[in-house]
Amino acid sequence: MKVRPKGAKFKETSRTSVNLVNQKGTFLELTGDLKIGDYIYKIKNYMLVTVDNTNIHIIMTFIPDYLYDLYKEVLKNSLLSFESKEKILTSTPKNYEISTLTELKDFLEDNFSELETCIGTTKFSFVIDENDRSYCSYDYWIQVGYEYNFFESAMNSIKYSDEQKDKLRNELKAHQEKLAKAVISAMPNKKFYGGYYTSWYKYPNLKVDLQTRSYFSWKNFDGSIFSEYNTIKPSGFRWYEDLDDKL
Repeated sequence: MKVRPKGAKFKETSRTSVNLVNQKGTFLELTGDLKIGDYIYKIKNYMLVTVDNTNIHIIMTFIPDYLYDLYKEVLKNSLLSFESKEKILTSTPKNYEISTLTELKDFLEDNFSELETCIGTTKFSFVIDENDRSYCSYDYWIQVGYEYNFFESAMNSIKYSDEQKDKLRNELKAHQEKLAKAVISAMPNKKFYGGYYTSWYKYPNLKVDLQTRSYFSWKNFDGSIFSEYNTIKPSGFRWYEDLDDKL
């Protein structure tokens, strides 16, 4: 944690809530004047405040005002990264065990329903298909519903640079990987297939011509998702993007 510069007085200018795994946090933006000798400098104080049980965690950084807009996202990601190393952003609660479909969905909604990205906060929904077919390999298919504006729309938008789009892809992929590993850890004896997924009918009134989109799919078993169920055993995380669309 950095110490506030001596002689500086700060005024809060904005605050933004952020959803972390298992807890909530707040980004605070403060502006102040720092006097050094005969000179007065405008500086920004950017901090992340989180609460863990009865403990309050504060991590902050300082930057000259004229550089703030340029480096704000870098500062934000640095603070989140530091929190991650301090085990505040955990992939799954310690000793967390899930045994039912309801518990699985609650776990996903509580821990992975929102993501702070480089273009804003996006939300996710969850549909879980519990398999009872002998020709499907998995026990559960986790369909992560997503917001169009953060996927296809963002990638086709002229509002965002190629660098922003690449960063967004990486953030979405990392979120899916964290979700997958948390679920596998909590239910190690189950086989999973999951990823971002949406579907609709081209002719909805007739329910004809089903259209689908899927991104960053994964599984925790060898072979295809369409294999004889009893021949497949659960193992570790791996990407399974054979059937995915390109984001």
